Amino acid sequence: MKPQSGIALIQVLIISLVLTMLSLFILQSVKRQVDVSEMVKANFSLRLAIENAEAELLKTLVEFRPYRNESSESEIVRNWNFYNQPFSMGNSVTIQIQDVRGLVNLNYINKQLLLNTLQELGVKKKELRVLVESLQDWIDSDDLKRLNGAEKSYYEYLNKVPPRNNILTSTQELKNVRGSQALSDKTLDDYFTVLNQIGFNPMNSPEVVLKAFLGDVRVAEQIMALRNSHQLTEQKFKSLSGIQSDEYISFATGSYLKVQLSAARGGIVLKKAFDIRLKPASTSSPVIISNVIWN
Repeated sequence: MKPQSGIALIQVLIISLVLTMLSLFILQSVKRQVDVSEMVKANFSLRLAIENAEAELLKTLVEFRPYRNESSESEIVRNWNFYNQPFSMGNSVTIQIQDVRGLVNLNYINKQLLLNTLQELGVKKKELRVLVESLQDWIDSDDLKRLNGAEKSYYEYLNKVPPRNNILTSTQELKNVRGSQALSDKTLDDYFTVLNQIGFNPMNSPEVVLKAFLGDVRVAEQIMALRNSHQLTEQKFKSLSGIQSDEYISFATGSYLKVQLSAARGGIVLKKAFDIRLKPASTSSPVIISNVIWN
């Protein structure tokens, strides 16, 4: 009888162990399902907050001129800026707006500004003119190679995409151009544009571009300090830099804007980015949205 009792005890222990493991598995499965459910709920809540903030921002862009006004009735107008400095809308959503006129245009090239910006970004001196002249060759309609540039034969020899012989359709297209290997996707997005925005507004430029444009680090830092404290005016900029408006320089916020809205909760971060074209004279489509990206 003793051997049988021992076997029965072992069987009971095995069954108890199996039941315990099964219980743990069920508990873990339930916890995972609850976690997933909470994540979906949080994600939906963040998305809703971003969509509401976007609607309010677009409404404000239609109703108000794109300039900060601390005495405005609108909370957004009191806090917004157009040089990509984050500002909050309520307690949940952070907004960044970049005036495209403050970026370096790759299609309507100011050669010296492009050279200086690339140098600020760490592109080696011997590669600067290669990239800039190759970009000019990429855009122009002929097959005549500039001294440091590259035309169809260069790319065909390397079995690469040949020049478009037209304007770029995205900043990422620059990565196909000879000499562009040192530029990351983020660098292209942060400092360059291909949008049809004529003119340049240094008051809304990123620090790298501002330094490249001014060629004077001390003045650039003074301007940045004023801008970061929301004390920079057109008159102060002109006084510090000695630069005046002309056919290229404009101190007016442009009609093209890059926007990013972000919200976070419980370790979850949701972002939405898009481009805006403002058409204040249009009654049917005063705001056109393109290049929408969620991440």
